[in-house]
Formats: sequence, C-alpha cells, structure tokens
Amino acid sequence: MIYGFSIASKRFHGIKNCFESFHKEHLSVTDLSGDSEENKDERELKIITFQVVVSGKVQGVFFRSSLKNLADGLSVTGWTRNLADGTVEALLQGDETRVRKVIDWCHIGPRNASVDSVKASPVDENKIYRNFTILV
Repeated sequence: MIYGFSIASKRFHGIKNCFESFHKEHLSVTDLSGDSEENKDERELKIITFQVVVSGKVQGVFFRSSLKNLADGLSVTGWTRNLADGTVEALLQGDETRVRKVIDWCHIGPRNASVDSVKASPVDENKIYRNFTILV
C-alpha cells in the first residue's frame, strides 16, 4: 500500500486515465442513434476486418486488456493475443471508422507501452465475431 492505494488500484486508474485522455483527443464517436434509417443500412454494409501486429514493448504493459476495453467501448469485435516473438496480434472487425480508430490507438498503446511498429492488413474473414476476446 502506498498512501492508502494498492499498486493494482493505481495501475487501474492509470489505465482508466490513459483511456479517458486518448478518447477525448482521438475517439469522439458520432452518436449513431440520430442517423436516418438510410444511413444505418449503408453503415451496416461497411463492416471490415483487419489483422494487426504490434511490435515494441507491448507485452506485460496491459496492451491486450487495454485494447479489449477500447474495442468493447467502440463495438469492435475480434480477438487479441501475445505471440512468442514479443509482439501482440489482433483481429479487429466492425464499422470501418471504428476499426480504424482502434488501429490508430495501437500506434500509441497504453501508458507503459513503447510501440515500434504497427502492421495492419485487411483480411477476408467469413466468420462474424460477436465480441472481443483476449486469447491465451
């Protein structure tokens, strides 16, 4: 305990603050509830899937859990996992604008990450994901 806070509590609040500041700066998402039915139908057709590989100091810094929280908040589905070579891989599926915002975040990552590169490639995926999962 440090000044009445556990390290885990400080870590959680640090991640939360990181998300809040990133969200304010980069992720202002338009409220879709006011869209006309015509726009909603057009939007539903723009579901994309990207494979992303992030290198740098991205393991052991809550990258995957932070990515999941962001993806859940933006209704992006898919999965993420650590790879043996020290990178983090993710499959992102959803509305094009929202998937691209998640990819943009991957260039920054959570507070203690140090991202060297992000490789994002569109993929043809027949499977439709219902949620975002951290694979072990």
